Amino acid sequence: MDYEENILKFNEGLQNLVDGIELKGTNCVLDHKDDKKRDAVEYLCQKFKDKNNKIDLLRIPICGECAEALYGNKWVLCFCIYCGRSQWIYRPLAKLQYGKDVHVIWMDICPWCSEVTDKYDDVK
Repeated sequence: MDYEENILKFNEGLQNLVDGIELKGTNCVLDHKDDKKRDAVEYLCQKFKDKNNKIDLLRIPICGECAEALYGNKWVLCFCIYCGRSQWIYRPLAKLQYGKDVHVIWMDICPWCSEVTDKYDDVK
């Protein structure tokens, strides 16, 4: 292993340690259709460009159950960036056919948001 690979492994290990500390006492924010609190064990991360083309990182705390669902091929997660609402779609019963590589659908605005606000231009 060369020096660069060692540095990358060290940084990854350090980031995992920091993430673990940050997640202490944090609950999963995804919708489970019940009121049970689930401890977050991981972050779901996605990079986005904001209004000024600046790259921003969205980090969503998720539980082990959600992480397993995201790695599997039975569920697709719809997540609204604007309001933070989420909805799980069960692939075998879905009206649309999602590709095997589709695990998360990121929405700028969801149907609930569009009912509440008519200012979609403010969302972008």
